[in-house]
Amino acid sequence: MLAALLCLAGCSGSSSGSDSSNEITGINEFTSVDLQGNEITQDVFAEADVTMINFWGTYCGPCISEMPELQKISEEYEGRAQVIGVVIDVDFDKPDSSEYQSALSILDEAGAKFRNIRPMGGLAEYMMNLQYVPTTIFVDNEGNIIGQPTVGADADRYRERLDEYLG
Repeated sequence: MLAALLCLAGCSGSSSGSDSSNEITGINEFTSVDLQGNEITQDVFAEADVTMINFWGTYCGPCISEMPELQKISEEYEGRAQVIGVVIDVDFDKPDSSEYQSALSILDEAGAKFRNIRPMGGLAEYMMNLQYVPTTIFVDNEGNIIGQPTVGADADRYRERLDEYLG
């Protein structure tokens, strides 16, 4: 249902600043799984000083086209920052579905090796307020949201934000 609503809203191909409608200040609690079935919790944030969370959909052209750049960012900032994708339109309970297989194919073709997870807990709560994908947020090592979201595919802006947050 949520994925259908986001589909109706469309995806955004360029950065449009921030989405100030989100009142959520942190992604402090969740237990989720990645596309490979591994459990992920909010403890993942402690693995880096900053985590870049990219909400994306398999139907979104700009989301798909930025995947190789997200992988580059993941590699460039390894050890200081990490990238996590949140796939908004895949039913993780149906790994044989075309959407699930599409997500795997998109990531494989892009060479994207960073984690891509199911929206659960605080991530799902944040996602409920999204108007467009891709939307990218940044959190500190405790899951507190820092700065404003970036709406649209904008790798240069992601790097600017990471450099700013990492000091």
